[in-house]
Amino acid sequence: MLDPDTLAAHEERIARDGYTILEGVIERELRNALTDDLVRLERFYDVTPSDNGFEGTKTVRIYNLLALGKLYEGIPVHPNVLPVVDGVLDDGCLVSSLSSITICPNETAQPIHADDQLIPLTKPHVPTVCNTMWALTDFTEANGATRIIPGSHLRDHSPDFGAPYDSIAAEMPAGSVLVWHGSLWHGVRDGRSRHRLPKPSGWNPGSRRNPRRHGDLRQSRRRWIAHRHSRRQYEVHGRPGWRRLEIW
Repeated sequence: MLDPDTLAAHEERIARDGYTILEGVIERELRNALTDDLVRLERFYDVTPSDNGFEGTKTVRIYNLLALGKLYEGIPVHPNVLPVVDGVLDDGCLVSSLSSITICPNETAQPIHADDQLIPLTKPHVPTVCNTMWALTDFTEANGATRIIPGSHLRDHSPDFGAPYDSIAAEMPAGSVLVWHGSLWHGVRDGRSRHRLPKPSGWNPGSRRNPRRHGDLRQSRRRWIAHRHSRRQYEVHGRPGWRRLEIW
């Protein structure tokens, strides 16, 4: 668990730059288990890339991981990551999505965008989205790490979709987590080598009006809402009656 001074430093960095990197916070055993299981799921469900340029025609994405195994249940409340998300939003945040991304060779660059740019609020505004990207493999300039534009979350507009922008690579070693403000401009550069870029948790603040969720989490709740889970797991999933057994 991050100590108070470290946690405060990460929150300050996100407020200033729009992002921070939590280096080495994911346990090796968990990282290896996630890597192996994502390969299994990809093969079992015969997952193939999408047919649109935004998601990537050479990028394999597995959605709704909460419904696909107990291994994923602890990801939204990981003690080294959730406190940082709470600091950006508040402790009423709700889990929005749980998915993985594998960029394959020869992928084209994803357009620079902001995750909240479809939300009709005047910018800059208080954070309504906070996303995390878990690195199960090293993120480097050479292998196509996520591109970011530091400080762009403070601009008074969103990027023009498809326009070119100067950006930097969010390089980090395996086991690290990129955390960013939903208004930060970012994208994925062209893929030069096959590597796994899991994006296991996206967040919206439950205390804000009309929190937006990506995808249908009803199937996830069938596995996730049960007596064995903690109060915090129920809270981030938007289920205040955490002591009840609910089957959806």
